[in-house]
Amino acid sequence: MKGPNNTSHIRRAQIVSLSLTEIMLLLVFMAVTFSFLAKEESEKQGPDVRGALSNALTERDTLRRDVASLEDKLATAAPEVERLTSFLRKSAIDPATLKPRGSTIVINGQTFVRTNMEGKAPGHPVCSLESTYLLSVSLLSGGQIQGKKNWVDADAHRVTTLPGVDVLSSDAPLALKAFTAAAATLRDFSLKNSDCVFAVKVKRETNDAGAFDDELRAVEQYFDVVRVR
Repeated sequence: MKGPNNTSHIRRAQIVSLSLTEIMLLLVFMAVTFSFLAKEESEKQGPDVRGALSNALTERDTLRRDVASLEDKLATAAPEVERLTSFLRKSAIDPATLKPRGSTIVINGQTFVRTNMEGKAPGHPVCSLESTYLLSVSLLSGGQIQGKKNWVDADAHRVTTLPGVDVLSSDAPLALKAFTAAAATLRDFSLKNSDCVFAVKVKRETNDAGAFDDELRAVEQYFDVVRVR
């Protein structure tokens, strides 16, 4: 006859064995479930990744074609740019600004004197001075222009008596109306008597883009302008 202790040991062994079996079955079930879910997720994401890769490759090929096209256009344009630049330099025209460097331009070996275009002062030859520039002009805020003399003593006898010069070289800020009135008087006199306009140096002293444009146009209407920093 078995004792109560042996029976208890057998029962515990059976319980432990059953628990281990259940745990093993649970682990197997979980492994199968995770494997199925991972496969399903992979199948769902797979086409998106392939699609993105396909789009990227297509875009790469498009960019390669665009770059090749641009390189072909550059190869064609470069000699033409060089030809035009050389032509402008030989014609005494600045390739950067497309403005004549002096009072004449040269085309195919023939010299042409610049003439007035649309009433703009730069269409005329520049009046000759030892100092080159008659005035130093500052473009200020609020529609004001300030001018001061730039001529040297050697030019004084010629320019100090010109109409409008005393106002323009006063070193006082002038409203646009006052400046243009004096500038027009000087320009008309110099065109009538010498068929030339004076050159001035212009410096921007305002951050107001609108005022700067208005003031610069006003100066360019009456003088040959060179901008300085």
